[in-house]
Amino acid sequence: MLGSDRPTDEPAVFAEMRTSWHRAGELLDPPVQQLSIPYEDIGLPAYLLSPPGRPLRRPTLILVNGSDAQSVDLTIERFRCDDVAHLVTCPTLVLGYETEAMIPGQGSRLFDLLRCPKRHIVLTADQGAGDHCAPMAPQLRNGIVRDWLEQALA
Repeated sequence: MLGSDRPTDEPAVFAEMRTSWHRAGELLDPPVQQLSIPYEDIGLPAYLLSPPGRPLRRPTLILVNGSDAQSVDLTIERFRCDDVAHLVTCPTLVLGYETEAMIPGQGSRLFDLLRCPKRHIVLTADQGAGDHCAPMAPQLRNGIVRDWLEQALA
């Protein structure tokens, strides 16, 4: 899942990945701010990436990466989308992946639970984007997200 053929190596691979991300974030202008979002008795890691220049009110994108293995392991038993999805009121884009192997059907289940303005797009293997987060087609996935954001924020 994280770049190793041996599942026992994943915690070390994840720790190295996170350390590299933190170092890279320090090099940006302005640097990435590391945050912790309180949830029950733990903190979920979060990062704020701000544009350079003076602070202005701007539209803000909240990106939830559902495959952060450590966060998911800590919260999966205590947090269920069906407990809170009905509370979401902002326009929401749900991406699904035709050959999803990590948690098949999660996008469809979340989409069905949402009561807000919503859109569900399933990326396919024919597009080269059928796997979780479409790692082989980031331009396609990012273009879909960008186009949806432009429409949602218009």
